[in-house]
Amino acid sequence: MSDYVSQARRRWPEAVWIIGNGAYASVAYCGDTSVMLFSTQAEAMTAKEFIDRTACGHACHRRHEIVHLATTRRAANPPEGAP
Repeated sequence: MSDYVSQARRRWPEAVWIIGNGAYASVAYCGDTSVMLFSTQAEAMTAKEFIDRTACGHACHRRHEIVHLATTRRAANPPEGAP
């Protein structure tokens, strides 16, 4: 397991799934938390923009954000009510 996957599991222990590998996490807090990891911020933003437009599932509340795991800073504005 990669260091980034380990970091993501520690940061979001409630996540129903964590996929990918990389320092940038696209996180959805809609119903169940889900995390997609990417090597670049651009890739993560593309994924987030897609789910912002199309919804991430049946329980989507549009609560999505990008987090940079290497620095644990938010790479984009967090959604209202995000942990």
